[in-house]
Amino acid sequence: MSGTITQITRVFKYGSLNLDDPGREMSAAQVKDFYADVYPELTQAGIEGPDYTDTQEVYEFKKAVGTKGITVVEAADMELEGEDPDTGLMSSLKKAFAKKSTGATVILPPSEAVGVV
Repeated sequence: MSGTITQITRVFKYGSLNLDDPGREMSAAQVKDFYADVYPELTQAGIEGPDYTDTQEVYEFKKAVGTKGITVVEAADMELEGEDPDTGLMSSLKKAFAKKSTGATVILPPSEAVGVV
């Protein structure tokens, strides 16, 4: 019985990019850190894989998905300590922009129309 030895190459994908393997001695996490200098968003990316084909060991760097901060509706639902509920900033936001119960689309005024807080 004879067999064929096929070398498997590592492939690192980030979105539509195929990134070269900088060296077999590096783990997938080290490769991600290596490319984070060029693609800073990789610092927060996850690693999926490896998935194997006949000739490849494929790792995929997946961008972390989420939101930063809070929405206007969440901010409007917050009450600041000692805030007057009739005149406070959060209450004003709630009344003016975040009619949560109606499901209305939140549209904020241009930045020139909003004073410094």
